[in-house]
Amino acid sequence: MTDAGRPDARAALDPLLRLDLAAWAGLPRLVVADLVAAFGPPARDEEARLGSYPARRLGWDVEGPSGGLDAFVRAEGVVMVATRHAPPPEAAPALLAALGEPCAVLPQEVRAVGAYVHEHLYCARGLVLGVSVPHGAGGPSGIVRCRGIRPIASREEFGAELYQPADQRITWPSPGV
Repeated sequence: MTDAGRPDARAALDPLLRLDLAAWAGLPRLVVADLVAAFGPPARDEEARLGSYPARRLGWDVEGPSGGLDAFVRAEGVVMVATRHAPPPEAAPALLAALGEPCAVLPQEVRAVGAYVHEHLYCARGLVLGVSVPHGAGGPSGIVRCRGIRPIASREEFGAELYQPADQRITWPSPGV
């Protein structure tokens, strides 16, 4: 905690920024001002979609393996953070083994060329990993996306405000198609 009684955002986010996923204890209750105090003004501020709903995405360039941090914000509260870079492919097997079994493996939310990306949800850890599994004969799995949320008790708490499978998105054809 900081002197003002707010969490120390830099210390809380450090395991995720170092891609030390086994040390990640979940996203504390943070507001935008906590991130600005820790990292300075954001380099990016844009509208985004998180799950089924709009959010604001703020981005910081941070030294280290993660390459930076994106925070998804609603009503000034940080609801999810994401690293810019995922762990290197060669590190994925050991990282996934160290994390143990996820509380849920969900359908893909993002697409990757030549692979299916399962969303591995680690409820008590407050961790969501996009784990790619190559199509066909394949090869080793890799982690393509790394996000942090508040720890939750069950998969049912990971709802539409944070997650929407790719096959549930409606795409309308362009005029004249």
